[in-house]
Amino acid sequence: MAVQVNINAGIARILFSSEKANSLDSKALSALLSSLQSLGNDPLVSVIGLESEGQGAFCAGASFEEFQRLSSESEAQEFFLGFARVMLAMRDARQFVVTRVQGKAVGGALGLIAASDLVLASVQAEVKLSELSIGIGPFVVGPFVERRIGKAAFSLLTVESAWKDAQWAVEKGLFGRLCTNSSELDAVYLNELERLAALRPEAVLANKRMLWEDFLFPPGALEAKLEMRAQTVANLLLSRKP
Repeated sequence: MAVQVNINAGIARILFSSEKANSLDSKALSALLSSLQSLGNDPLVSVIGLESEGQGAFCAGASFEEFQRLSSESEAQEFFLGFARVMLAMRDARQFVVTRVQGKAVGGALGLIAASDLVLASVQAEVKLSELSIGIGPFVVGPFVERRIGKAAFSLLTVESAWKDAQWAVEKGLFGRLCTNSSELDAVYLNELERLAALRPEAVLANKRMLWEDFLFPPGALEAKLEMRAQTVANLLLSRKP
């Protein structure tokens, strides 16, 4: 797993990758968190882009290998809180976060997408919340996904645990725009990063705070909810093991 950051002319691009469909383990989540917190407070950074490597899956969610190794409640809770902290850092960044989704997104990946301010996706980018099918649930990513697509669509994703195509994701508001191929996606992604980088920083921050207002007040409320949610999913995970 690798997380790389490139900054050029006020545009910061975070690239993450792993051999297992760009899935995220605790080290990757920690690296993403560190990068987002650093960039999010950097006055020289005007916009943040989030992307994964390759033309296949955008992200398979939590690393299955690490998932299987979790053996204590505290360890499991800390692992799931890794996703919560990354999503909160995306919310708290002073800049807009633009995410490029070139392929399938599963589980925790939908949290990253929902925590973004703008999502650009390929027509191949299917989405799925698979947690219920493996005996747990999308508790940690849930508040962010529900905020983006609404209770009814979130309920459908959770209960069906089935793939939804990119057009469905656009119609529900999870994706902002669809591109027909990788070349178009790359061009639109770069254009949007450049456009947003040229905006007045004070206006960007004020607008971002307005758009996230429901997730900022009262202070600490969302953080407390996510901690309890992480404990719930940790308990479910451990209770399913022999």
